[in-house]
Amino acid sequence: VEVAPSYDPTSNTAQAGAQMLFELAGLAALAPGR
Repeated sequence: VEVAPSYDPTSNTAQAGAQMLFELAGLAALAPGR
């Protein structure tokens, strides 16, 4: 639900959150009808 880097010593949730934002940005750029 949210990314809390202070509670994640391995930074796995931070990397997953960054990947999701990257994927959503890529999908928004390729969306038809823009």
